[in-house]
Parts: sequence; C-alpha cells; structure tokens
Amino acid sequence: MALNGIDISSWQAGIDLSKVPADFVIIKATEGTNYVNPDFKRAADQTIASGKLLGIYHFAGGGNPQQEADYFINAVKPYIGKAALFLDFEAGAINAWGANGAKQWLDYVASKTGVNPILYTSASVTRQFDWTEIAKTYGLWRAQYSDNVPGGYTDPWTDGKGQGAWPAVAIYQYENLGQLPGYGGNLDLDQANMTREAWGRYAAVGGQYVAPTAPTAPAQPVRSIAGKSLETLAGEVQAGLWDSGTARSNALGQYAVGVQAIVNERAGTVTAQQSHETLTSETLAGHYGNGNDRMFLLGSYYDVVQAAINGKKVVSSSTYTVKGGDSLSAIAAALGTSVEHIVQTNGIKDPNLIYPGQVLVF
Repeated sequence: MALNGIDISSWQAGIDLSKVPADFVIIKATEGTNYVNPDFKRAADQTIASGKLLGIYHFAGGGNPQQEADYFINAVKPYIGKAALFLDFEAGAINAWGANGAKQWLDYVASKTGVNPILYTSASVTRQFDWTEIAKTYGLWRAQYSDNVPGGYTDPWTDGKGQGAWPAVAIYQYENLGQLPGYGGNLDLDQANMTREAWGRYAAVGGQYVAPTAPTAPAQPVRSIAGKSLETLAGEVQAGLWDSGTARSNALGQYAVGVQAIVNERAGTVTAQQSHETLTSETLAGHYGNGNDRMFLLGSYYDVVQAAINGKKVVSSSTYTVKGGDSLSAIAAALGTSVEHIVQTNGIKDPNLIYPGQVLVF
C-alpha cells in the first residue's frame, strides 16, 4: 500500500493543510544553524490535528554536521516520537559534506532522539557517493522528476538506474508543480512506499525501521525526455523518433518550442540568432530550470542563452553569486528584496534549490 503526500517549506506559508488531500505532510523546520521556518509549528500542529502523518526535515547548510543536528533537534523537540525525521541533502552540502558529513548528521540525530532519520537527495546523488553504510540503517527519500508539467498525484517515475546502495525507495518525490484541491499554488508531490503503520515505525523512538524492499517504480519508456538535452532531443526529432505536428508537440510538452528552434536552425529555416532568441525566451519563462539543470538541458546553447539573459538584466540590475549554505530567503533579506522577485527574475523553478556559484540577478 502506498501513501500520497506533500512536502512544504515557508514558500507555502499559511497553507490550510486540513483542506489539501494528503496522507502525510513533510515540513521544513530548519536550515543550517540560523534559520527556522516561521510557519513550521503552525503547519506541524495543523497536520497532526487533521489526522495526517507528520514528517519534519532539516535542510543541510554545509556547516558543522553536529551543530546543525543540535539546531534541528532543539527546534523539533515537541514532535520527536510523533514525526518522521529527514535530512535534506542537496545544494552546497553535497560538496561541503559528502556522504561522511551526511552520516555524521544522521548518526548524531539518531543517537540523541532515538529516531532513525531518512535521507532526502536526488537520484543522481545516490550514485555519486558510496552510501553503503548509510543504506544499512537509514531509509531513502529520493527526488526525481519526469518533466516540468503540472499535475496531481500519480505513480512516480524513475530512470530505471537504481539508487546506489539502497535496494528500494522509502519515499519518492516526483513532482514540484503539483496541483491539488485546497491550495492555489505549486506543491511538491510524494509517494511513500509504506503503510501508515510503517510510517509510525519510522517516527517512533527506538523504532529502528529500515527502508522497504518492494520493487521500485516503473522504468522510463523508450521515448523519454528526462535525462536528455535539447540538442539530443532535436537529433531524435531529425531522426524521426518523435512523430510530427501536434503529436510531436504533445509528446515533447514544454520542450517542444526549444527543440523545434534547434531543429529549424540546423535545417537552415531560421538563423542562429532567431534560434537563440527563442531559447532565451523559453528559459526566461522558466521552461529549463536553473543552475545545473538549465546547463544540462540547453547543452551547447547554454552559454549564448545565459549571456543573452544576463545582458538583458544587467542594465538595470545587480548580481549576487550563491555561496555554500545560502538560501533564497537569506539572500533576499540581505539584498533588501523578496524571494518572489528573485525567483521571477531568474526563472527559478524550485525556490528551495540553488547552487554555489550560481549568479542571481536582482
């Protein structure tokens, strides 16, 4: 039996969780050693009151793992034994900590609370490090999206390449543009590969619950978009693998315009400048994400598109280079602007996901 749920942060502050259909809600509590989600306690209490299962996560800031663990434990003390605990391991912490730093945090929290936390990270990161020792004790909450198309609860997608040392996934995060009744904005959607009783064992002090061994989600179909750059997709279109006309447009979804721009350039029906302008407009509309995602999707077109974007904005704007441990909320506060402004100006898909070295315009 699988459970459907959502994960939220201050980005969804004020959400009425009693009105949103979900078996569970995972809430961001802390980040680093200097940030507590101001909506955390309200959302956690409402989750419990509405009969939903509760999860709480710490966003790794890349500082001292034990200090970050203490900061998290202090903030969530009233909910220990009532909530599954999670470490959100991404962005700057990947380089700052590696698997060893993540294990330090997980081990310390487990020793102090009696609750074995679950590690959240992307599918690619599960294959980036040796997680053998961690996978023996801690479950996996794995993030991987099939596309950037808004949708509701469904079965999660996976690329079929596994998840490193983990034989199976405890929770899948498969959508960041989720659309559910009771809330007008985007939501991260998740599926837990467990029953309510199993969730309770994850949350229980001394529960020592280990990740399930059920089969992973279905592998990707032969014709897939995720994991392929626009250049690769354009080559497949030229080879006749994506039909034509409306069928091709529907199959490629939000990537259709960008792919067609490259195809047209290669065919000589438009100039390179026109193709670059199309890709730039699509990028500004948020179709290709930001940071490493944007770089991968645009391929050899990334530099010229990014230069065009920066050139359009530098005239009336300033820039900020993201450092390890930064968050959009902290950056916005330091620069005297809003998270919403930074997100819209830079075409950021996920406000919880920024990268060290990424240049933000504000």
